[in-house]
Amino acid sequence: MQHFNLNIAFVAYRLPNSNEIRLLEAETIEKFRFSGQENLFTEESFIVVPFDNENRTAYRLRGKETLFNTTQEGKPAHTSDRKTQIAPSLLSEELKGAYFSAFEKIKAAIYAGTVQKAILARQQVVENIISHRATDFFLHLCEAQPAAYCYLLNLPGEGVWLGASPELFLRRKDREMNTVSLAGTKKSAAAWSEKEVDEQAIVSRYIENILNSFGIKNFEREAVATVSASGVEHLKTVFHFPAAALSGKAGAFAAALHPSPAVCGYPKEAAKQLIIHTEQHDRALYSGFLGKVAADGNFELFVNIRCMQLIDNKAIVYAGGGITAQSEAEAEFAETELKAKFLVDLLV
Repeated sequence: MQHFNLNIAFVAYRLPNSNEIRLLEAETIEKFRFSGQENLFTEESFIVVPFDNENRTAYRLRGKETLFNTTQEGKPAHTSDRKTQIAPSLLSEELKGAYFSAFEKIKAAIYAGTVQKAILARQQVVENIISHRATDFFLHLCEAQPAAYCYLLNLPGEGVWLGASPELFLRRKDREMNTVSLAGTKKSAAAWSEKEVDEQAIVSRYIENILNSFGIKNFEREAVATVSASGVEHLKTVFHFPAAALSGKAGAFAAALHPSPAVCGYPKEAAKQLIIHTEQHDRALYSGFLGKVAADGNFELFVNIRCMQLIDNKAIVYAGGGITAQSEAEAEFAETELKAKFLVDLLV
């Protein structure tokens, strides 16, 4: 509560399949435009990069870090007096019509050959939310999503953000580096469609092309696997390659990778511009990436999806889905509802 009252910048985060929550209280905040600066990946800090890294501010937090063990701290307390309501205006036919209109613009760009795939995201607002209860929401996320990267971020100028991301962006662990192709979404009981398989394949090919462009030929690619996250399933491919192959080039590699076709589209720049000019909201930190860089040069960075922003006594939940030539508007809109549901349920 004290951090919110004093508007102190901080981030609390928990790595996947861990019982440890780390709290970093920012003593300094550096604002910059992310363009692949190498020192970001060699000096200890917590970095936050937005989706539109060219036109929006990225952040670097440095400060004292405190470790908590959730098995010792106990389970989060449930609050019984929380009253929430999904904003009627954002469940209206007008909103759905706006999504469908944007969908048609993206499909037109696909048919014209401008892009092969683009991610269309939307917002869903939950009213009457007290942002100081974000700690409660965060602890519940940690409990409900043990395999996700869970975080709570208070950043003056950006508000309070929290999420449970299933998607690794880039990791260095001593001599090995990893990145992940995560795309395609379905309900647990459904079969994978050709559209979903193709969507994930686009992301995998993109990663392979970047690896090749950096002269990395000796990478390992795991078989495509189905993984569960927040009540839905995705297709996932993990890539392994030597950390030495990116010596002095981790920043440039991250800049080439971001934003990937999983959150942007392909070709990247054309899809990015299409998104910026088609979506009727600012993505801000949604579909960017964030995470801790350690003093020894190891880091774990995650794509900022399955997230929400708490501001002005409301929660803005972000959800998106990949649009390809095979996409249908009703099905894609339903997918965004499915992805947003677990966060909305958390608040309600």
